[in-house]
Amino acid sequence: MSKSKTTYVNLEGKKVVIPSIVDGKTKIFPYIHVCLKRKHPDISVAQVERVWEKRMEKNKLIVQYLQALADEERTKGDKWRASAYTRAIRIIKNLKVPISNGKQAQRFKGIGVKIGGKIDEITKTGQLQRIDQKTQEAIKKQQIVESFIDVWGIGVVKANNLYNQGFRTIESLGGAKLNNQQRIGVKYYNDIKLRIPHNEVTELGKVVERGLKLVDPQAKVVIGGSYRRNEPTSGDIDLVVTSPLGEKSKIAMVHQNKQGKIIVEYLTKLVEQLHKIGFLTDDLSLGKNKYMGIAHLENYPHYRRIDILYIPPEEWGSGVLHFTGPKAFNIDLRRRAIELGYKLNEKGLFKKDGSRIETPTEESIFEKLGVEYIEPPFRK
Repeated sequence: MSKSKTTYVNLEGKKVVIPSIVDGKTKIFPYIHVCLKRKHPDISVAQVERVWEKRMEKNKLIVQYLQALADEERTKGDKWRASAYTRAIRIIKNLKVPISNGKQAQRFKGIGVKIGGKIDEITKTGQLQRIDQKTQEAIKKQQIVESFIDVWGIGVVKANNLYNQGFRTIESLGGAKLNNQQRIGVKYYNDIKLRIPHNEVTELGKVVERGLKLVDPQAKVVIGGSYRRNEPTSGDIDLVVTSPLGEKSKIAMVHQNKQGKIIVEYLTKLVEQLHKIGFLTDDLSLGKNKYMGIAHLENYPHYRRIDILYIPPEEWGSGVLHFTGPKAFNIDLRRRAIELGYKLNEKGLFKKDGSRIETPTEESIFEKLGVEYIEPPFRK
């Protein structure tokens, strides 16, 4: 239980209660976002989210060190000190907010001055001097494994295997036994981690649209995600495409598999066209209606992650809405649909009996839900 008291701050001319550390992300996150926007007007929710998640990772580091201390005291036979560390660990594990320093941690009953001091050292230096070399090595291993997991296509098991094989840096993974996705992930690791400026996403989208029109003049494409919400940068490029004729459209490729089943692929022709003009450089995956790969604009320095999704024409409105986001906004609309006895997802708006309600556009979905249409940049 927190030992904090209610405090206030003046924000935009209003006296606002500063959330308590026990309030959790729901109350604290919006407050932090408003505060940061005073200094950085262009900062997006997504950018604050990344900072938040990174700092939440620090909580795991604190827990690792405190667990090492608890084990050490238990080995010495000091059950009282071991219990104190265990109690602090339990508190921090249950937190929904990041710990920034020892003083902040001491606001919780069960974390005293001495443990607070150790937490302070961990948050400031990323280390705890008292921990022996063995524990330091274990923590260092975890940091290296986590860096490998950052590589596209590398999961927890593979990351640990690579560590056990003697690999210690991303650069060294060039000599590892990797599958195609993982090799691409290593090759473009630095570029993939970079944010993509809004204007560059626009240019990337234009190339895809030109390629799409060459394949199917009736097809259309929309860039979704943070780009459509007019945020200054994006992590990757998410595009959704459709064609009014569906399976009979020029974008569709129909063939029969070995079992005699008719298969319709909607992106193969487009991907081939984008490779032909040198826009797509590497393929991560290509399914019947989804493509993931690497794209590059001529005269631009970086290679970018790109996802293209085909949406059937009857699902266009709900699909564009879903892939525009953000997640919290979509959840609110789905709750509204439930209140009206409907079900809303990326496939469409449905009645209780499962029948589809015709919603060819985003606007038609808002209308059916009795909600005023909100332009993408204002969806929060």
